[in-house]
Amino acid sequence: MSQTLQVGPFALPWTVAATILAILAGTALAGLLGRRRGIALDTPTLVIPIAAFVIARLAFVLRFHDSYIQQPLSAIDIRDGGWMPMAGLAAAWVTALAWSWRAPVARVPLAAGTALASAIWAAAAFGAPWLGNSNDQRVPGLTLSTLQGEAVQLDQFVAGRPAVVNLWAGWCPPCLREMPVLQEAQARYQQVRFVFVNQGESLEKVRQHLSRRGWQLERVLLDPGLTLGAQLRQAALPTTLFVDAHGRVEAVRTGELSRATLAERLASLLPPSSTASSHEP
Repeated sequence: MSQTLQVGPFALPWTVAATILAILAGTALAGLLGRRRGIALDTPTLVIPIAAFVIARLAFVLRFHDSYIQQPLSAIDIRDGGWMPMAGLAAAWVTALAWSWRAPVARVPLAAGTALASAIWAAAAFGAPWLGNSNDQRVPGLTLSTLQGEAVQLDQFVAGRPAVVNLWAGWCPPCLREMPVLQEAQARYQQVRFVFVNQGESLEKVRQHLSRRGWQLERVLLDPGLTLGAQLRQAALPTTLFVDAHGRVEAVRTGELSRATLAERLASLLPPSSTASSHEP
């Protein structure tokens, strides 16, 4: 099952969709119970999710502060998907309890709404099957070609060590923005295979992209028929697969990566003692 909810040309990760659903459901329940008690809860039901988002983002930025030092303003660019969900969840409960302490009549509605939102979010975060977070997804054995025209089997191409497989295209602005981050990581994490699978463009077009932007990517593959995206049910770009040494897809990121979000995912893919010391041609 796809990791994203596809609506026309737009794609939304299931976890983000579930978070939005959680907020809407929690707000609706708190509002309904509040009206039955003759109180309006418009303000707290707005403040609670805002507090959760701010703290979740702030906690992530603090944890990966080294990745934001060079470009401090990137800390407010939430398109990279960098959050500490448990910190946000804790902030939601603290804010709800603080508001309830100030207005005891709101205690039951706010607690019920926060509990419902927490339950929906937890169902998504901990990999409910209907969200498509299957642990047995593997890199497919597709035949793709290198820039030199050599045919390779993708599953064999990434086997033997952790890999990052990036699906990209030159017409995709987020793909272009994140490519320098991936190129930098390619040099830093030399024990990881970084593979760049272009979706739907010709060899000449791909070479133009690389030359024009000065990218030095070691492993670029061509997928002119969009076969990989179709098999993975990933229509949105960029999409990045994080693959273990046995070819299992451990995580999928749909959307732009920043230095911090890439570092977060690599930290979960690699052993804690791992260092960028190996050299892979």
